[in-house]
Amino acid sequence: MDLKAKYFPDLPSEPNKMAWFTPPPTSSQTDNSPRFDLSGRELTPDASAALPSNIGLHHHGSSPDLAGYTLDEIIHLCQSTVSSQRITMMGVLARIVSDYVNDESSKAVRAIIEEKRYSEQAVNLGVGAILLMSKSAGVFRAGIDLFYEALGGSRWTYMDNQSTVCFKPTEDHIDLAGVAWEDIVPTFGEMLDTDSLSPRTTTQMIRILRRLAVLSEEHCELVTPLLPVMVRTHVLLRPYPVTPSSTPPSTEVLAQLCDLIRSSRRCATALVDQGIIEPLLKFPLTLTWDNTSLGQDLTEVSLVIIASLARYGLATSIARSGAEPLDRLRQWLSTNDAPQIKIAYFDLVRNWIVCSIDPHKTTPEHHLTWAQVSAMGWVEDILGMLEAIVGRKGWDELSSALGVVVAWVQGSEVNGVDKGSAEKRNITEALKASRVVEAVLADIGDSGIEAVLAHLVNLHLLTGDVLNADTLVKVQQPTCKDPTLRYHLLRLSLRDQQSASGLIRPAFKLATAFQPGSEPLVLDLIDTILRANHPDQDLSSLPANGLEILRPLLHYTVLPDLTNVVGPTIPRPDYLKATSTLRPPPKSVTTARRGPGLPLGPTWIFSPLDELLHSATSIALAQTPPDWDPSELDLVRATLILAQIHLGQGVNGQMTRSELLLNLMKVFMLEHGQQTPTNHSETDLFRDSAISSSLKSLISLTLPPLSAPPLRPINLEEACISFLGPETPFFQWYTDFLALYESISFSDHSFTQLLFPPLAMTYPVDYRRLFWSEHTSILRGIRLKEKDVPLESVAGLEDYYEPRETDQNVLDGMIRGASRGWLREGTFLYGVAVHHLAAGIWGDVKEEEEVRKGLMIGVLGTCPDNFVRDIYTYSERISDKGDRRAVVESMAGPRGTERLDKLDL
Repeated sequence: MDLKAKYFPDLPSEPNKMAWFTPPPTSSQTDNSPRFDLSGRELTPDASAALPSNIGLHHHGSSPDLAGYTLDEIIHLCQSTVSSQRITMMGVLARIVSDYVNDESSKAVRAIIEEKRYSEQAVNLGVGAILLMSKSAGVFRAGIDLFYEALGGSRWTYMDNQSTVCFKPTEDHIDLAGVAWEDIVPTFGEMLDTDSLSPRTTTQMIRILRRLAVLSEEHCELVTPLLPVMVRTHVLLRPYPVTPSSTPPSTEVLAQLCDLIRSSRRCATALVDQGIIEPLLKFPLTLTWDNTSLGQDLTEVSLVIIASLARYGLATSIARSGAEPLDRLRQWLSTNDAPQIKIAYFDLVRNWIVCSIDPHKTTPEHHLTWAQVSAMGWVEDILGMLEAIVGRKGWDELSSALGVVVAWVQGSEVNGVDKGSAEKRNITEALKASRVVEAVLADIGDSGIEAVLAHLVNLHLLTGDVLNADTLVKVQQPTCKDPTLRYHLLRLSLRDQQSASGLIRPAFKLATAFQPGSEPLVLDLIDTILRANHPDQDLSSLPANGLEILRPLLHYTVLPDLTNVVGPTIPRPDYLKATSTLRPPPKSVTTARRGPGLPLGPTWIFSPLDELLHSATSIALAQTPPDWDPSELDLVRATLILAQIHLGQGVNGQMTRSELLLNLMKVFMLEHGQQTPTNHSETDLFRDSAISSSLKSLISLTLPPLSAPPLRPINLEEACISFLGPETPFFQWYTDFLALYESISFSDHSFTQLLFPPLAMTYPVDYRRLFWSEHTSILRGIRLKEKDVPLESVAGLEDYYEPRETDQNVLDGMIRGASRGWLREGTFLYGVAVHHLAAGIWGDVKEEEEVRKGLMIGVLGTCPDNFVRDIYTYSERISDKGDRRAVVESMAGPRGTERLDKLDL
């Protein structure tokens, strides 16, 4: 300013324009926001304050003296109109979000990302950059990278193998369904029509589409139209074998094709006629003379694609038209060690054999027949490979190979001469020659052995000559975990023993071990249970077909939607046309209401009661056969008998006592809403002699004494969630139950017993208030003794006594019940009331004087002599060292002591 005054005195002075020369204020003490460098690495506060300004991390933000960028600044700069700046900042944000989704961020960064929902903002910025692809190729690539990382792409590790995963409708940190896929997918299709993008960007786009394929079937159909062009562009039209200057075929695109086929039959059907499936056989053919790692990967995924189509009964004509390349591959496999390709090949052959068993089940029909499969010689060649597989202990390969053999024997029983007796003989001879059984039993504890044993036991069931008595003893281990092996061992035991009654009970537990895809086995288990002879149960009250009247309802519990069937893990001819997806439904991550379908819940045997309770809207009842007409009475009788067979002498580790009690309450709730003034008590289901007997038997399993704690310690409030759903509290159910009891029970013994569990002190006071205060009149008919009170935990009756009751409404209800003579001496409720009132009056817990005084006056002034005497002399579970008579005199005065004198106290 001095120079201006000297040389330019006439010019006006504008000091504000010189403000940028002034050193910036120090903000390191006030700005605590996490800051990042251009690699997306978080800077410590000390580093942010100390880094020099010449490294490019200082800028004109809110804290220009601090190095680095805050998340708000990064988000702002990701929207810059300068492409280079936008690309750089989207890269920074992508790395920050990647660290977040992989749990590698600091607590401070995680907190601010979750608070301000920066993941959603990153997704939206990525989508914006993708949809503006014509503006800048660099911005488009950066947008893809940001979108991929924000969706959680760096942790989609399940995409790196060929296993079938369940549908995944959500990610932990983002709502995938809320993304504008209808706009994004066509843009991806336009970009992937050509082969001009970088390999990294192409791979990210394909993996995003793969993630979409396991989001839902609807999203699969959005992606499916893109696949034919993608397969041609990125797989079939690329030179193969690969030259040094060529781009290799994309295994990611083939994996995307496989994902879509597995996700939906509709998608598979749309793709099978596009001319992109059979050309994939060039990869297995080429592998026989050009064995490379890429060639093996391409061959494996190609075989898996065709095998997946065969599980729908689709594209079976490839077995004939592609016979030459597959025959060369088979010869190559007999002399080369390629475990994953062998597994894929064996699975493909097994699926084709299943398709040929009944050519009417394929689409189109008769494209593959049993005669054509027999002429291929597949099984003979696979049997020839067994010895080498066993020698190197390739148990996964052996399991797949034996799966082929099982399918062949099953098909021979249907299509062979004399039910395939010659084929069975050849199989048993080949297995003995290769010493498969001996090798498996020698390593019976190895991983993968149980799947092999399951096939061997199944083959023994089919042929009768695979296992001898000594090997069967070794196979029948009590520790085996594989449910399929346990299923076949159970079938074997049932076949070889005259009486099945002792073997049926394990079938109940086994039914809950199966996952989606095992429906045929579970349905067979249920039929076995229902049709078995149960000499220890009186079935005379049931119709002529006995427990089988439950079959349609229990089958619905296993397979509820015949239009949306998950393909069986072990393919079957009768499921080929019915299969709508190969992908299991998403696993529930909440405790929301459990619907029908596998895996079965521990209380699946009571599912007929659920259908009866919702009979007006029950799908199961609506789709029963026309000639199925058992009465509600018969269904309840059969359900309770089935429960008795299941539970035997005690509640097992699967079903808790609380779950049992809840389901027994359903029997009584069937009367809810059915009562009218003209109804007579004789019509109530629970009064039926057979039902009453079953209820008493089942309730007895929860009576004292109890020895072992439940494996899943839950109460009725938690048990009801699987039935009522999280939106309906158990208290509402109990309120209706109590009102129903008051109106129709006539103090029925079993009905009364089921009232008691929510009265324990472990439950909220609302239940006891409802019982003691709002429905006091029901006390007049209750005569339950301690030995008849159902228990939920091994704490036993103590749950009803401790901690002591402090709610005034409940205590007043106890006094009211006693004063009216409704609490009978010697009954359980009498003892409970005496305990809590005595504890409130004499206990060592500090209580307001007026409250104690009110309880004492209420007892002395209104209750009968025996009740007053028991309160005065009660000493169990409480310890008071004072003079009780003096306490009475101080609180109740002369009238109180006069009452004691009359009782000689």
